[in-house]
Amino acid sequence: MAILNRRGVALELYGIVFLFFVSILMLGFLFIEHSITDETARYFHVWAQFFTGPWPRWEEGSVNRKSLGFSVGVVFRILLVMVPIAGVVDILRRIIALEKEQTMKFLDILRLRDRTIKNELIREVPVEDREKARRTYDKAFEESSKRFTEDHLKDLVGEKRAQKIIKTEFNQ
Repeated sequence: MAILNRRGVALELYGIVFLFFVSILMLGFLFIEHSITDETARYFHVWAQFFTGPWPRWEEGSVNRKSLGFSVGVVFRILLVMVPIAGVVDILRRIIALEKEQTMKFLDILRLRDRTIKNELIREVPVEDREKARRTYDKAFEESSKRFTEDHLKDLVGEKRAQKIIKTEFNQ
């Protein structure tokens, strides 16, 4: 079981946690099934089947509800329902993170572009006037950045996201 990188470690840890969770779930169902009466079991099984689909009819003697096999089957049915839901949630989380990352990269690109333009403009000014030109360009870029955040950023990323970006990236 060689660990090559951080992603491999994370996947390995997720696998261990998943197996631990499944084991605890199976033992929990086994314990609960041994602890409750048939009437109570019937009641909870009906409600649980709304989420997981039909289970084997233990009343007919096909599967003993207090057996490990029944517990494994119940956990398997629950996993069949929960894993796709967890997958969808994870996909949505990753899409949101990717969109956020791309927005931040876009803002970094704009800053780099602005800095490059400012440096090129200052280079064209005679040496003795550069400090005055730098102050003038800084003021102009600050004003244009403010106008960009007020007028255009909301259109690009939405009102809520724009407010968050303005607070964190533009310190306003």
